[in-house]
Amino acid sequence: MVHNPTIVKINQLYLIWIILGLAIPTAIEGILTGSSIGAFQGFMWGGIVRIFLFTTRLGASIPLPTSLVATV
Repeated sequence: MVHNPTIVKINQLYLIWIILGLAIPTAIEGILTGSSIGAFQGFMWGGIVRIFLFTTRLGASIPLPTSLVATV
């Protein structure tokens, strides 16, 4: 995977995409409501909660590699 230029570029831009994923909902809700409380709600619901729900669902759909599964 390290030799795939697309994957390398995505990896390099990861932090920028996370920041944009938090800043865009914050800015939109702040503009729509015209208040800092609205901006905070946009940050929470459009950013933090969205990321949490996505990663929780994604994590539930990807099985663990057999080397990480404890054998009893």
